[in-house]
Amino acid sequence: DSVTGEEELHLIERDEIARSLAFNPQRNELVLSVNSHLWLHNNKLSTIQEKWQRHSDDVLVWHEQQADWAEKQHRYFKLAYHLNSLINQDSPSGLYLRRANAFAGLEQWELAKKDLSRYQELTPGSADSRFYLALLCLAYGDLTAFHSECEAMISQYASSETPDHANALAWLLALTPERPNDLQLMIDRIEFACERAKESSDKSLALNTLGLTYYRNQRYQEALRAIQESVRLQDGMGSEPDWIVLSMIYSKLGNKKEAKNWYAQAYQSLNSAVGLGNPVSKKHSRNWISRFQLVLLLTEAQQLIKPEDS
Repeated sequence: DSVTGEEELHLIERDEIARSLAFNPQRNELVLSVNSHLWLHNNKLSTIQEKWQRHSDDVLVWHEQQADWAEKQHRYFKLAYHLNSLINQDSPSGLYLRRANAFAGLEQWELAKKDLSRYQELTPGSADSRFYLALLCLAYGDLTAFHSECEAMISQYASSETPDHANALAWLLALTPERPNDLQLMIDRIEFACERAKESSDKSLALNTLGLTYYRNQRYQEALRAIQESVRLQDGMGSEPDWIVLSMIYSKLGNKKEAKNWYAQAYQSLNSAVGLGNPVSKKHSRNWISRFQLVLLLTEAQQLIKPEDS
C-alpha cells in the first residue's frame, strides 16, 4: 500500500524455480531456500519450532536495522514499512512515535495523528504526546487545533514541578510568534527549568529555550547571553537550535553579518550532513518532528535577513 506502507500483496510462488544456498560460519549453520520455502540446518537447533524462532528473530533484527537506516536517511516510506512489521510483532510506545514521524514526513497527517493518539494512550501523563500533536497541527496548517493543544498543555503543565515539562511548555509557546499573550508564562516556566537543571546537557537545552523566550519578549541582549552560555556548555560548539536563534537575535540587533553566518551554519548542518555521521546534525535532525521545528525557526531566521544576504 503506497500510503501506509502495509503489505498489500504477498507473492507465494514464482513462475520459475529460484534456489539459493548460504552458510553462516559464526552460527555454523546452512540455509537453503527454494522460492518461498526455507530450510535451516544447525545441529544445535533440533526442532522445527527452534528453527522457526531463529528465523523470526533474524527477520525482526533485519527490520530494526532497516528502520534505523531509513530514519537516518529520512526515507519515510521505507521507515513506515519496516515499522509496520515491528509493530505487528510488538507495540512499544516508541514505535508508534517513530511511525508518526514517518507518516508526517509523507504528509499523511491523519495516519500520523492516529499514531500519536495511540502513543498518548500508551504514555499517560507524558508531555511528549500532546507536544507532538500540537506540532502536527501546526505542520498541516490547523492553527485552531494548534492553539487548542497549547491551551491543553498550559492547563496540564503551567504549574508542573518537573523541569522537562516546564521546558517543553515554554519551547512550544515560544516556537512561533502565535502566542503573544503567553510571554510571561514562557519566561516563568523556562526560568524554573533552568534553575532545576543539573546535568550540563539539560542546562544547555533549557538555556536554548530561555534564549528563544527572551527573543520573543524582545529582550535581545539577555537572549544572546543565554544562547552563548548554552554554546559554552557544549564545548563551545553549540547546536543547530543555538545557531538558528543566534541568527534571529543578531538580525534584531542589526548585525546582519553575524546573522547571515549563523544562518548559513545551521542551514548547511541541517541539510547536508544528516546521514553522514555528523554528530551535531545527527543529534538534532534525525526525525521529522525535530526537523520540522528547526525548519520552522530557520524559515523565520531567513525572513529576517535581506534576500541578498541569505
